[in-house]
Parts: sequence; structure tokens; C-alpha cells
Amino acid sequence: MKKFISLFVIVTMIVACMTFTVSANDVTSTAAFIKDGTTVNKLTADINATETVVLDGESLIVDLNGYKWTCPDIALNVVGGASVAKVFDSSEAKTGAIVISGNDAVKISNGELILENITVKGGDGGMDAVIVEGGKVTLTNCTLSAGKAAINADNNSEAAGVAADITVNGGTFANYDGVAAQRNCAIELRKSGANGPKITLTGDITFENAKILGQDTYNKTIAEGVVAGAGATVELS
Repeated sequence: MKKFISLFVIVTMIVACMTFTVSANDVTSTAAFIKDGTTVNKLTADINATETVVLDGESLIVDLNGYKWTCPDIALNVVGGASVAKVFDSSEAKTGAIVISGNDAVKISNGELILENITVKGGDGGMDAVIVEGGKVTLTNCTLSAGKAAINADNNSEAAGVAADITVNGGTFANYDGVAAQRNCAIELRKSGANGPKITLTGDITFENAKILGQDTYNKTIAEGVVAGAGATVELS
């Protein structure tokens, strides 16, 4: 019986730590990703996806491993309340990136999104790097940039009882496009429902040629660790 229990524990540990290596040929369609919430999909080359990965109840772990995940549209869209998406970079150089050519890069309206040590670049013009309509988001030491906002939290899903709760642990946030019609900023918090999105900022955060913009009083609190980059302003309205 003891031998059986020991073998069961070993097999369970191996399954829990399973890694699936993903090559460029595997992910011209995103169907190659294993979305069981325990398998780590580890890239072995740059990938050029042709469609959005939508999580509606599934969970996904991706290790960019220093490579790029590109897509013409939104790369990752988390919509299910039970869904958890984690994208990180285990490489020493931390060159892993999600790069979108013509739209927002990553979107969440429900569930949980975790990004660690990666670069996320949204499209030109009025696009965002990470758009948060609801759900829990944790960003750790990421570099985010886009034509409109690095983070755009709108709380559109609040009518369904889903609040946007964002935690930023260090990182760099930039807006690179001067489109006059857009409110260009590093972090934009907008209030569509009864309560605005919540954001907690900690650690060393750099804003490059951008600002924090809030329409109401719900983002009055900002951590002391926030550092404004050269030429940047921090605005709480």
C-alpha cells in the first residue's frame, strides 16, 4: 500500500508540472495550445498566430521563453469567470513579447489575467496594450505600450457584477502615438458602471511620455513607489 501511495504521488507531481513545447509551425493556428490550466505551453520559436485565443471557462499558461507571440488582432481574450490566463517569460534576457499589429493586444472581461516579465505592444492609433472590462489582473515587471493606453480599464462588464481589479507590481508604461482624437495616456481608468475600476500600483513604475488619467475620484490613491519618467506627468483628476 505504501508503494502504491508513493507511486501515485510521483505520477501526480509529474502531471502537475507538465510542459508542452510549442514550435512556430504548431501555432500558425492557436489550436495547438493546451488549455487545461496546468500544462505550461513553452514557446521554442517566434509564433505568428492568425486568430485570437478565447478563454471561456478554460485556463491557459504560456511561457514565451524569450520569443514573440504576434497576431493581427487581439492575441488573448479572457471572457469566462472561471478562466485563468498566465503569460510569463522564463528566459534570462526577458525578451518575450506579445505584439499586435492592428488592435488591442490582450483583453479581459471576466476571470483572471496574470502577466509576468513580458512586453505587450498594442496597435497604432486608438489601440491599447491591455484592456480591462472586468476581472482580476496582475501585472509584474511588464513593459506595456500602445497607440492609446498601456492599460485601459473601462468596467464595461460591471452590469454583470464583474468589477475590474488591477494590481501593478513594477514595470514600464508608454504611449507612443500622438493621435489627437484619442486621450493618450499610460493608464486610463474609465467609469461606465456604478463603481469605477480599482488599480493598485506598487514597486518601481516608469511612465515614458505619458500620464495617468482618471475621470472620477476612484483612482485618487497611488503608491509612493511610482516613478515618473523623463517628460512624463502623473495626473489624477
